[in-house]
Amino acid sequence: MATSESTKSKKLGVRLWLVFLPLVLVAAAFIAVVSAYLFYVLRERQFLEAYSKELSTLQAQGLLMTPAAFEAEYEAKTESDEGLWAEIDADLNDESNRAKVAGVPYFDSETFINEAEAFNTTKSWSNAEATLEFTDLCSDITQKIRKAAARDKVHRFPVKFDYINTDLDGVDRLTKVQQLLGLDAQVAIFLGDSKRAFDDALALFQLARHLQPVPYFAARLSEYSCRRKALLIVQKALEHDMFSDEQLQIVDDFCKANSDIGTRWKESVREEFGGAALLFVNPNLGIRNSRVVIPPRGEDGLFYLDTMRKAWSLPTEDWTEFRNGVVSLMIELDAKTSDYWGSRKHELSRGIMPNLQVVADLFISDAQLHRQARVAIGLRKYTREIRSFPESLAALKLEPAEEYLPFGDEPFGYRVADGRAVLWGFELGQWFNKVPASYEEVWADEGSRSRNRRLVWWFEPVDRQERSMPSSKFVGD
Repeated sequence: MATSESTKSKKLGVRLWLVFLPLVLVAAAFIAVVSAYLFYVLRERQFLEAYSKELSTLQAQGLLMTPAAFEAEYEAKTESDEGLWAEIDADLNDESNRAKVAGVPYFDSETFINEAEAFNTTKSWSNAEATLEFTDLCSDITQKIRKAAARDKVHRFPVKFDYINTDLDGVDRLTKVQQLLGLDAQVAIFLGDSKRAFDDALALFQLARHLQPVPYFAARLSEYSCRRKALLIVQKALEHDMFSDEQLQIVDDFCKANSDIGTRWKESVREEFGGAALLFVNPNLGIRNSRVVIPPRGEDGLFYLDTMRKAWSLPTEDWTEFRNGVVSLMIELDAKTSDYWGSRKHELSRGIMPNLQVVADLFISDAQLHRQARVAIGLRKYTREIRSFPESLAALKLEPAEEYLPFGDEPFGYRVADGRAVLWGFELGQWFNKVPASYEEVWADEGSRSRNRRLVWWFEPVDRQERSMPSSKFVGD
């Protein structure tokens, strides 16, 4: 009887344990989850306090940009254009101009743009007739653009500063301005009109100057696009020896001013950080009409600040050292965010942070292309004086030599073949980290050949130019 009672008691105990064990496990799990959450909240609060303290320090040092600070700094560096850029934009988009653009590259949406002849100035230029007529009809607008770009005081574009939603629409609309100046210069070289081509190149260099006060990397892309279009005009003009010594000196001055990175990197990194800094305190600043409230991300903010601070501190005088520093920073960044938890902790940082290596390569390549233009100017001046091409670039005696070197501290590529000289460079990050052994290597990839035409500069001998320029309507290869 006692044994039976004991057995019943044990069975009851087992049943009770089976009933209460899940409850105990659920309670333990609940306590663990709540504890983990509280730990996360307290930890994140500490990170947020530390991040907010860092922001206060930066603001006291004048290094933290806010929307008001962005706007105040931009207005201090510029003056109102009194609607001038808006007027030019309206002229270019006037509905009455629709009939004028038929067959004109970039302006006629139905005209296929063949990149291989994007700056063709020979008899084979298929869009020549339509473009000549169009640029003639737009001559008043072109002149208005030149005058606007030439003003001493930089004129501001309609930019609304609002952190991640900052509107650069006024800057983006400059695309048509660049395209018109480029087409006008193409026509000028086609006709052998050196003054017109020079005026268009100068306007593009000056237009880029108006973009310099606009913050963010996006504005840098527009600025560099202006200068690259100007350098393409210079390239074609130098190939056919169209510019006078005085014009070449003016172009060289612009190129010299843009052949180093200078303070642009530091300023751009400061602007990028300033434009995103408060998003970590209130991530909803970057979201419009959202019903979801995203909590602050203090730890992520400290990570972003640390990364941008390291980027900001990189010296830019030595390009190799600068790029190595950026590459190391990106490797460190990827290592910290490659796994699941790292990517989740730094999700906002990775979402808003630009690829710093791509941007650094752009900064270097832009400066390098201006150096190549300076070497090309020296080469053209040499051929005018000596009446022949030098055997090597060393004969140009360009001083100080370091101001004319590309990335890697080796000279630009150069050789004389079939009575013509060829000077070539490269774009950093596009398969090359140093000057290729031959210009054929620059053109080896068919997909980028059209793009890389601006990296290979040809030069006709002076005597051939005297026979062909500008008596003919067409400027030959």
